[in-house]
Amino acid sequence: MTGHGIALTEKLPPPLREKRGPRLTNRPVGITLWALAWPTTLGLFSVLAFNIIDTFYIGRLGATELAAIGFCFPVILTLSSIAFGLAAGATAVMSQSIGAGDETHLRSLATNTLILVVVITLCLSALGQVTIDPLFALLGAEPEVISHIRGYMTVFYGGLPVILSPIILQGFMRATGEMIIPSAVMIAGAAMNAMVSPLLVFGLWGFPQLDIAGAAWGTVASRTTMTIATLLILHFRERLFDFRLSVFKDFWPSVKAVLAIGVPAVATQIVTPLSAAVLTRLLAEWGQDTVAAFAVGARLEALFLIPFWALQGGVSPFVGQNFGAGRYDRLKQTETWIWRFAIAWGAVTLFASLFIGRTMSGLFTKDPAIAAMSAHYLTFATAGFVGAGLMLASTSVFNSLSRPVIATSVVTLRFIALYIPLGIIFSRMSGPEGIFAAACISYLVAGVVGALMVRRTLDRLPIRTEV
Repeated sequence: MTGHGIALTEKLPPPLREKRGPRLTNRPVGITLWALAWPTTLGLFSVLAFNIIDTFYIGRLGATELAAIGFCFPVILTLSSIAFGLAAGATAVMSQSIGAGDETHLRSLATNTLILVVVITLCLSALGQVTIDPLFALLGAEPEVISHIRGYMTVFYGGLPVILSPIILQGFMRATGEMIIPSAVMIAGAAMNAMVSPLLVFGLWGFPQLDIAGAAWGTVASRTTMTIATLLILHFRERLFDFRLSVFKDFWPSVKAVLAIGVPAVATQIVTPLSAAVLTRLLAEWGQDTVAAFAVGARLEALFLIPFWALQGGVSPFVGQNFGAGRYDRLKQTETWIWRFAIAWGAVTLFASLFIGRTMSGLFTKDPAIAAMSAHYLTFATAGFVGAGLMLASTSVFNSLSRPVIATSVVTLRFIALYIPLGIIFSRMSGPEGIFAAACISYLVAGVVGALMVRRTLDRLPIRTEV
């Protein structure tokens, strides 16, 4: 037995073991974090850019269709958050195993987590199909809008297993320190989505015109390709999967290890879209155009958040491997780099939103009032982006240190304790702008609190520089 309670199986071929190794425990911290972040930045940018293109296509159909996708956004984000949470749990424990040099435990974690992913996504797909109408009626969508929502979400739920799987499977790969390949897969999938969606939305080149449902079919097609490609890479290149019966006997120990971090990480992730759903319901009081403006603004906000998400994704395997290897001195250096990047990118995004926010918003709607309100939201959000960077990075640090409850508390502070209450109060005083202001304030407060908690946690770790 290993220290993790997993029975030993035959060793992997030496070349693979040498290639795998703890890749992230020796190079300079800043250079290593950059090497982890830039491929993810490109991959995420491509995915979100083509999602925005989808929004552009849907916006050409009309304001009703644009409002429909605005209502879909928090639900889609909720489902994606479940996948990102499970990916965070898998990345954390797998990177720790790599740092500790425990290849057998690593393969057991990967194989049994794959089975868990299949079960969870199938259950979510079935549940989603039977709750479309009542859920979106609860969110405040009007009957005309719900008919478009139903067309999109029926397809989306049907393809949910392949839509969510790449998120989790690419977390496996990132745990090894490999960032370029998963980013390349994301870029290829996003490009495919961008090419297929307009054909199906508008009925070009002999394809049927499916309107808003065509965008969902484009997503399913591209994610199916991504799922197949990622599985092949993980199995044949990384050799992470072992499908012998002896591995399945360790299903519960492996799954428990992942879920011990993954469940709180899911809670951390899911707070965001659930709060977005509440805020969408609040904004619906000012009409469907306000919801449409928020949908455009939120997508542009997500575009600006990409470098922070990339940093978050890079911090996770870096902290996990160095924590597993006992390189606590390198963890303390990470804090300084997080602050530097949060301040720098926060300033860049605020400047961009002030000078080109209206122009960017106008690309996705013909209505000047919707474009103006979208740009207004974007300015408020980016004013708090320093806090956004600190908050996202701190949650990644805590998950990888096997302290996921602290990560959840930071995100809960932002949304449950600050954003929603302040949004309700401020909106009664100044309408939608009050909700926009609450976005900024909640970012800043939660980010600073998260960063201070990271400093306190790392200060308690011993200095240990030997490998």
